[in-house]
Amino acid sequence: METSEELCKKLAVENGSVICSFSMGKDSIGAAIQLQRYFQNVEFVFMYMVPGLEFQERQIAYYEDVFGKKIKRMPNPSLYR
Repeated sequence: METSEELCKKLAVENGSVICSFSMGKDSIGAAIQLQRYFQNVEFVFMYMVPGLEFQERQIAYYEDVFGKKIKRMPNPSLYR
């Protein structure tokens, strides 16, 4: 079994871009940090259940500053159920 480091190295050679589903939880923060180490282009996507919630927008703005990247906001597929 490969470690996340070995997997990132292997995939980064094949493709320099990756998408990170960013929920602002500790797992997605760790994944974002790891992915930025190996991939030239990391796209962040936040899937909202309610668009424009103030506390989420503040947190997203914070992480955009930390990572130096815009975090795209998209509706969660469950939103329409």
